[in-house]
Amino acid sequence: MRVRHTVFYFLMVFSGTTAFAQTANVRVEVRSEHAAVASADVVVNGTTFKTDTDGMALIAVAAGSVEVTVVKPGFLPVTATITVAPGP
Repeated sequence: MRVRHTVFYFLMVFSGTTAFAQTANVRVEVRSEHAAVASADVVVNGTTFKTDTDGMALIAVAAGSVEVTVVKPGFLPVTATITVAPGP
């Protein structure tokens, strides 16, 4: 079985804020060899989401440190920690 590498990108788009907590939307795009990877598990701070047919998942997170892991059978898992800044 050939194991493929997964490359993913983070694009942060800040959403509205509240008086109690500031949040942002983090867009995770999962691609391999220039093609989208659909139905990959994206684990963000312990909660699992799935990528859509375009290989994307949009996830609301609180500002601060966010750990993201991407897993799919046949691919190597990838983990990254990003820092989400509070909105203006």
